[in-house]
Amino acid sequence: MKRLNLQFFIDTGKAFKVVLIRFPLALISAGLFVYFAGFSHHDHALLVTTGLGLPLFILASFISEALASRDSPWKRLPTPVAILLLILYGITLNTHFGSDFHGTFFVRLACILLVLHLAIAFLPTIIARLDGNAMWEFNKTLLARFVITAFYSAVFYVGTALAIVSINELFNVRVDDDVYFRVWLFFAFFFHTALFLGGIPAISELRNEYVEVPVWIQFLCKFILLPLVVLYFGILYLYLLKVAIQWSWPDGMVGYPVFVLSVIGGFTALLMWPLSHNNSQIPWAKSFWRLYFPLVLPLSVVLLLALNRRIGDYGFTELRYSGLVLALWLFGISLYYALRRQSSFRMIPISLCGTLLVCMAGPLSPRHIGQQSQQSRLEKMLTAEGWLAEGELKQNPHAIPSTEYDQLLSMISYLRDYYGLEPFQKWVEQLPDELPELPGWNKENMSAYQFGRAITLHIGASPLPAPGSLRYINLNLENETSFEIGGAGRFYSTQLHRYSGYKGLELELDGNTLILEHVNNGQQLAIHDESDEMIDQINFTDWLAEKGFDSSHPHQGYSPKSAEELSFILELGSNRGKLHILIKQAQFRFEDDKWHLDSGQLFVFAPDPDNG
Repeated sequence: MKRLNLQFFIDTGKAFKVVLIRFPLALISAGLFVYFAGFSHHDHALLVTTGLGLPLFILASFISEALASRDSPWKRLPTPVAILLLILYGITLNTHFGSDFHGTFFVRLACILLVLHLAIAFLPTIIARLDGNAMWEFNKTLLARFVITAFYSAVFYVGTALAIVSINELFNVRVDDDVYFRVWLFFAFFFHTALFLGGIPAISELRNEYVEVPVWIQFLCKFILLPLVVLYFGILYLYLLKVAIQWSWPDGMVGYPVFVLSVIGGFTALLMWPLSHNNSQIPWAKSFWRLYFPLVLPLSVVLLLALNRRIGDYGFTELRYSGLVLALWLFGISLYYALRRQSSFRMIPISLCGTLLVCMAGPLSPRHIGQQSQQSRLEKMLTAEGWLAEGELKQNPHAIPSTEYDQLLSMISYLRDYYGLEPFQKWVEQLPDELPELPGWNKENMSAYQFGRAITLHIGASPLPAPGSLRYINLNLENETSFEIGGAGRFYSTQLHRYSGYKGLELELDGNTLILEHVNNGQQLAIHDESDEMIDQINFTDWLAEKGFDSSHPHQGYSPKSAEELSFILELGSNRGKLHILIKQAQFRFEDDKWHLDSGQLFVFAPDPDNG
């Protein structure tokens, strides 16, 4: 038994050594990625760079093997080229996550990763001058190996995590929660990578010969993937029938099921290609390959029409442009295979990879197209409303329909989220250092929403309420705000609710009971005695108008730093002094041309008569 255990570790070490010799930089990248993700939380650029290095160095190793199989003098070139490309990419990244890592970055990163994985699928076999059978067998091995080793890695992780829990419970050893995440990173990215690469045959071992399709692939295609494809075709063609009967434009949401169908159907077509094209053709597989692409072709046209309407209404964004590129590719590849049914499946990954490469950088990139489109729409709208001239913001206070106001905020927030302050350098300089209407405003560090609101406040843009829409005002006093009153007295805190049936706050002053409550359905706050004789009151409509609130706005918020801005005084009469009232939080609703207090939290200070 001891010899068996020892031999197991010896064999495992030898297998790992083989993988390390064959894919050294890929394993180093995997190890560094685990370290930066689990232990160095601030090195985001290094985390992304090492993560990208994993598929890049696997591709470089495969290309080297493919060149070596042809005795090419360039067989050692792919690795240094990959190192150089990765270094150049890492230099372009900023280690500060908040400045360079906008939404556009993740779109570009997803494109790069997809290109690398597609290149792994077809480039080594093409360089080695192998046919479609060899390419299919190579990719089948990659898929099967990935799924199996993912399962093994998951089992290892669960077992290790339970062992850590056991140590924690049995020996009272405190284990930090981060340990579980770091263990998962190790098994998911390093252990799984080593196990996966250990079972991949060398490119020189692949042959141009008939491949046998495993039973599990036939079962997966026939009983799982094929029914899903038929289901999606049924849903989408019923929708096409509905559109034709109603003679309406297709909804933009049709893109999601079309893309899902293209992914599931394309994957199914790739898996069953040998079943439909080799000598032992299977009828259902041959029928699927013959019908799938002609049936997808009209759906791709519908997708293009839906995207065209969406883009016409709201312009390009990164996702819309990416969707348009994929829709055009789907139309092209469907037309190609509809006309050339006997062609090899290789055109699918090659054409998709080429399309992404062309549209990934430069003037055709999603970043460039999205920024230019939204910036042009924004500048056109601001110029038309008199808020922009010669590239500078102009103050021209007026209201616009709420839908246009929402679009204005949406365009500014989108550009700020995806491209930072790059499109707004001139405008940022024009914004004031302080905006009392915008809580937490910091010109040097602002969210996309804050930036959009700051622009609209500066130029004087406001929304017109839609007919019958509700209008609100929310007041919130910032925390740690001082309010100086002076003198001796009593302090009260009360909650007011318009529909709660609350009877008011009773105040004992000079032997008399006075009651503070909101009256007339929340239109006023009044102080009266037990006989309901009114002593003093404040009208909220007049008070809010003095504060500069406009009843035409659908929703307004205000968080002043000065407590005096949300305070007022009620006279108590008969030498009782004055009642000082401070609003901590309140919501007002505009109804019947009046502001009504819906709810609020009030701080009340009732001074002694001699100190009033």
